[in-house]
Amino acid sequence: MATNLRIKIIKSLQQKKNRLEHRLFVAEGRKLVLELLDSKFAKNIDAIYTTADFVDKHPFSHPKLEVVGTKDIERMTSLQTTPEILAVVHFLPEPNLKSPSKLTLYLDGIQDPGNLGTILRTAEWYGLKQIIMSPNCVDIYNPMAIQATMGSIFRVEVGTKNLSDYLAANSFSQVIGTTLGGINIRDFEVKYPCLIVLGSESHGMQVENQKRCSDLVTIPNFGSGESLNVTIAAAIAMDRFTS
Repeated sequence: MATNLRIKIIKSLQQKKNRLEHRLFVAEGRKLVLELLDSKFAKNIDAIYTTADFVDKHPFSHPKLEVVGTKDIERMTSLQTTPEILAVVHFLPEPNLKSPSKLTLYLDGIQDPGNLGTILRTAEWYGLKQIIMSPNCVDIYNPMAIQATMGSIFRVEVGTKNLSDYLAANSFSQVIGTTLGGINIRDFEVKYPCLIVLGSESHGMQVENQKRCSDLVTIPNFGSGESLNVTIAAAIAMDRFTS
């Protein structure tokens, strides 16, 4: 029931410490909620709140569904435009990180939640099944990250592991770091299975993680720009190594 206390708790899930305390996050808007309902994580739903207008337009039933007023959802949401529906969801289970696929992405210290979500969405486009994050990455359950995934969060497995620990438990033919001064990515011959390591937006890879890479590649520039956005670099790397 959407009591004042319940609404206050849902609103508090915008902050990481409260998400960790309750082990809950929020999926907001029609697309995300419908993607959730169509995924294997539908069982993780704690509650769904929607307006009467939405139910009239999109009839569906769910045991955790509760029809509330627009003002109630306005008090729950993190979005500037109040959605007609949102779901409160239990954290997704940590994936088994011991089965590397042909191509796996490791994110080292990504801080921008929009970038993180977009990388996840792009990874799904290129057929990646799993992404590994360093412990100092932004929280995948950050509301901006969840929105930016456009539902990919429910189909691409996301795990958290130190690179050293992950490499100790998994075997790759190549561990490829993206950095300035490496081999031209166009000329690089990849061997599978491989792990692509992408560093943070501001600082790149941590020095110790760069040393763990078997190869370093760079995306050549033809202009005077200082650097690429990490989401663009990730897309170029995935496109190059999946083609």
